[in-house]
Amino acid sequence: MTPEILVPYQQIPVQPIQMDELMNQTLIRFDAQPTTGIQPLTVQFADQTQVCAQNRSWDFGDGMSSNARYPEHIYPFPGTYPANLDMTFCDPDESSD
Repeated sequence: MTPEILVPYQQIPVQPIQMDELMNQTLIRFDAQPTTGIQPLTVQFADQTQVCAQNRSWDFGDGMSSNARYPEHIYPFPGTYPANLDMTFCDPDESSD
């Protein structure tokens, strides 16, 4: 039997955080599809943040990263990977691309 790969929807903070960090985490939203499957698992990530943002930084939880808004990532090995998205918020009058 081939092991499954689990890619969590979003990582949930478990340590106390500063208010500005909490605001950023509630503003940053993303989706990943599919979140489980047989390796190699190709996952499509989508930044769904509704505010002006730039300098996106995806961490796929396996040592790989991307700066694209809608990256695709392949998980070649079984495991659980805590995917995360970080970004810088910009002036609303600027472009969000």
